Amino acid sequence: MSRKRRNFGAPFKAKVALAAVRGDKTSAELATKFSVHSNQVTSWKKVLLEGAAELFEDGRGKSRDQHAVKEEELYEQIGRLKMELEWWREVWGGHPRGGLMKRPLHCQPLKRMPLPGYLPAIPP
Repeated sequence: MSRKRRNFGAPFKAKVALAAVRGDKTSAELATKFSVHSNQVTSWKKVLLEGAAELFEDGRGKSRDQHAVKEEELYEQIGRLKMELEWWREVWGGHPRGGLMKRPLHCQPLKRMPLPGYLPAIPP
């Protein structure tokens, strides 16, 4: 029977990483204390040190830029959807449930032509 894979939550990872940053014990000692592999201790410490600067960044200007970009994308999508809705209204005759469909020119049925050799009699 195979062992079930263990998933560690963020608070546990943070506790292990902070203990590794303190430097009181080696990563091997911390690994045995917390029952994890020493590579995990090292990688969680690395993630903590790389992401620590982001905690103190001033996010006010950054969020406005991201918000403006997102807003612009949403307005573009609204415009595309409005154009598509207008096209569908033209095709389906303006009725939301369908109604009589106006076919585009390339979908119009051809007029019936008489078969060759079967021409109606022309009066004299």
